[in-house]
Amino acid sequence: MTLAEALEAIGVYRRIPIRYAEVELEEALKVAGEAGIYAYDAYLIRCAQKYGAPLMTLDKELERVARGMRVDVIECGGEGMRVYTYTEARQRLAELLERAAQEGEVRIRRRDGRVFVVRPERVEGSPLDVEGVDLRLSVEEIVELVREEKRRYR
Repeated sequence: MTLAEALEAIGVYRRIPIRYAEVELEEALKVAGEAGIYAYDAYLIRCAQKYGAPLMTLDKELERVARGMRVDVIECGGEGMRVYTYTEARQRLAELLERAAQEGEVRIRRRDGRVFVVRPERVEGSPLDVEGVDLRLSVEEIVELVREEKRRYR
């Protein structure tokens, strides 16, 4: 990771709204025992369940268990492409479309695991392609007009 990437990551981290959540440890331990996972992983799943929040993880096993328990998971691995849950996509459509415009595409994952890609429509040509206006000026006249304007604003 470069210094610029690390500084950008810190900036992204600082924009994450963090709040401390209370979760009953007994319930997390039950989840850990039933799913055969570490207690701290189960704690994260219970937090997501209790507060109706998606779970963000790079841990594929945790992701698998969470999805099996009907917890929405935000994928943050791979190429950094944002994957929205279906619920998030419905609730944050404007953000989703803006991100697709900036990054080229975003993905929406349904609970059944199917993934859909949203991309902005490609517009052929350049936004600078405009029809010309025939002013019937010679090159010399245009150059003289430019020189006049330069003299005026010195």
